[in-house]
Amino acid sequence: MNDILARLQDSTVKMIGLHGPGGVGKTTFVKEIAKKAQNNKLFDVVAIVEITANPNLQKIQEEIAYVLGLRLEGDGDNVRADCLRRRLKREENTLVILDDLWDKLDLNKLGIPLDDALDDEDDGYYNKMNKSEKINNDYQNPKRKETNNAERNPNRKVMKKEKPPSEYKGCKILLTSRDKNVLSDKMEVKSIFCIKELDDDDALMLFQKVVGTSNEMSNFKQEIVKKYCEGMPMAIITVGRALRNKSESVWKARLEKLKKQELVGVQKPMEISLKMNYDHLENEELKSIFLLCAQMGHQPQIMDLVKYSFSLSILEGVYSLMEARDRVYTLIRKLEDSNLVVLNGSSSSYFNIHDMIRDAALSIAHKEKNVFTMRNGKVDDWLELEQCTSISICNSDIIDEFPNAINCPQLQFFQIDSDGPFLEIPERFFEGMKKLRVLILSGFLLSNLRSLIKCLSNLRMLCLERCVLDANLSIIGELKKLRIVSFSGSQIQNFPSELGCLDRLQSLDISNCYIERMDLPFISKLTFLEELYIRKSSINFALVGEKSQG
Repeated sequence: MNDILARLQDSTVKMIGLHGPGGVGKTTFVKEIAKKAQNNKLFDVVAIVEITANPNLQKIQEEIAYVLGLRLEGDGDNVRADCLRRRLKREENTLVILDDLWDKLDLNKLGIPLDDALDDEDDGYYNKMNKSEKINNDYQNPKRKETNNAERNPNRKVMKKEKPPSEYKGCKILLTSRDKNVLSDKMEVKSIFCIKELDDDDALMLFQKVVGTSNEMSNFKQEIVKKYCEGMPMAIITVGRALRNKSESVWKARLEKLKKQELVGVQKPMEISLKMNYDHLENEELKSIFLLCAQMGHQPQIMDLVKYSFSLSILEGVYSLMEARDRVYTLIRKLEDSNLVVLNGSSSSYFNIHDMIRDAALSIAHKEKNVFTMRNGKVDDWLELEQCTSISICNSDIIDEFPNAINCPQLQFFQIDSDGPFLEIPERFFEGMKKLRVLILSGFLLSNLRSLIKCLSNLRMLCLERCVLDANLSIIGELKKLRIVSFSGSQIQNFPSELGCLDRLQSLDISNCYIERMDLPFISKLTFLEELYIRKSSINFALVGEKSQG
């Protein structure tokens, strides 16, 4: 760590790389570096962003801008990149940590400068910044107020205390990746460090710390740590959290089970440790919530988890969304205590799962619950999905279009998104999914909704998000078991007043919608409604005949 901190202070070094296998502790390591760098006042600003296998450039830009107190304006990636680049060039000492690169990332397209020199165009842009943005920046960081005041009056000269070259660092970049070649070849990083697995002695020390004991460990405990965790800190912590406070007989039984599993096939350390932790979760409710978390992708919203679990009736004895929210927050904290999920420190609305834990959890879900989850892949064989209880397909290509029908008699959860406006779902596609309780369709042009969903009488949650809905939607009012309906981000020609027939509806989301016609009185009929989301929507109410911005 001291070597990396020293390189960060070297004015000749712009980028530093850190590589090591997944689960070895790279993220924890760079967070500690960020903490020390700030505590020792090496940098004025430190921004940490998780990149993931499929980076979202806009989200990365926004996360960096948030730390800077900068509001990015404009819709285009290039506009935001220019704004971010100019701001980072103005900062004297900034550290940007991009964690978990899987492939080449275009830093210039992001707006992360590789050259700290400030050109004339940057000066002109900065002097033309609007007054409100300057005031906002001053409010976020009062230290810039004196400089900004001078820039508002370009004729006034203010002596600025310059830092010695040894103290000026500009924008430093720290990258992490599992693959050294990503850093050296694709990102062209010259200064690269490696973080390795723990040796046996350090692994046992970490394990003792996790389980809270300083006593000498029995041989079968040591064997579990040395042989099945293979020096991976995440695996060691996961096993320790699962079996702490358990009796010696439980440890011994677990070792015997691991030895039997070896005869069946080779398992990775993370799969072994995660299965151990999963098996020791206190009840089926907590296990089901954890597997559902794993299906939800990167940084999912807790409220989505609430709605899914409520609609699937995972939460025993819970009949309102308020009760569901309280129960899910309690369960999420238990999963966090077991080192299975991470709550977002800056917001209580999101959670995250390390991708290795997610992969291992999805493996369990597939083997034990017939759950199919695909992200950024290609679907070309629908027949293999017929035994599934849950199907989630996101950011993936549908090869040869949808089949006319698919027989999934046990399916309860179906989610699919599309970026292709010409991809159509056949009218009989859902006929073999009589038990379906949650249906989420995103990004579709739906002109045959009645034919599509009339057979889904058990549906409790229907989400038609970012869709174009130009058909008659009255069929929705016939699905009497619906508890949650969302049209978020959709264009709707005629909003179905028949929703007023859903006397058990508890949540309705029409945020970010464009609705050409809506009859307002139907809302008064929804006597069980707990949540109504209507922000940033453009709605033509039929009663008043004029446009209202929600």
